[in-house]
Amino acid sequence: MIYNERQKEKSMDMREFPLDELSRRCAEETKNFLRHVPHDTEYCYELFRRALAEKDSEALDQIYLNYLPQMRRWVSNHSRFPISGEIDEYFAHHAFQQFFFALLGEKFNNFPNLSSVLAYLKSCVHTTVTQYVRDNRIPPLLLDDMDIPVISDLNADIEAEWLWKHICNLLIDANDQLLAQCVFVLEMRPREVAKQYPRIWVDAHQVSVRLHQIRRTLAKDPRLRNRLNGDSEDS
Repeated sequence: MIYNERQKEKSMDMREFPLDELSRRCAEETKNFLRHVPHDTEYCYELFRRALAEKDSEALDQIYLNYLPQMRRWVSNHSRFPISGEIDEYFAHHAFQQFFFALLGEKFNNFPNLSSVLAYLKSCVHTTVTQYVRDNRIPPLLLDDMDIPVISDLNADIEAEWLWKHICNLLIDANDQLLAQCVFVLEMRPREVAKQYPRIWVDAHQVSVRLHQIRRTLAKDPRLRNRLNGDSEDS
C-alpha cells in the first residue's frame, strides 16, 4: 500500500515537470537503458502520455528526436531493408506517423507502460518496411528469409506478403489486427501479448481464445483455402 501511494505521488509530481526537464530525464534514462544499467521508464512514459493522450505537439517533437536513433536501428536490422532502396530515416518517419495516429487521444490508454508503447512503435517500423517492399513489388531475397511467419495451422506455402495483406483484409477489428501482428509478425507468445497489452487482453488464456477465433476466421476464407490448395490466382 505504501509503495502504491508513493508511485501515485511520483506520477502526480511527474505530470508537473516542465517539458524540457522531462525530455532531458527521458534522454538520460534511455542512455542508461542502452548501457544496460538501472533506469527509470516513467519519465519517457510521461513524455509519451503528454504527446499522445494530451496531444502536446512539443512533447511529440521531443519523442521523435529522442527515439529516432532507435527507430533507425530497428529499420537497419529489418531483413528486407537492404532491398528497399530507401534510407533508414525514411521508414522511421513514416512509421512514427503510423504510430502517432494509432495511439492518439484515448487510444493511448490501451498502453499502460513504456514497454508496451515501444513494442507497438517497433511493430510500426516493421510493418512500414514490409508494406513498402510489398507495395513496390520488390521480391524477397530468399523464401526462407520471410519475416512474416506462415500460419502453421493452415500449413500455408504461400508468399508471406500476400498472406499478411489478406489477413489484414479479413480481420476488421483493430485489436484482432494487433494480435495477428504480435503473433504472426513479431512471433510473440500469448503470455507475452497479455503482458504487453493487459488492458486489451487480461491473460494468456484470453489471448489464446481470441487467437483461435482468428485462425478459424482465416481457415473459413475460400480465397485463402484456394491459395493453400495450390491455386495461384492473384489476390
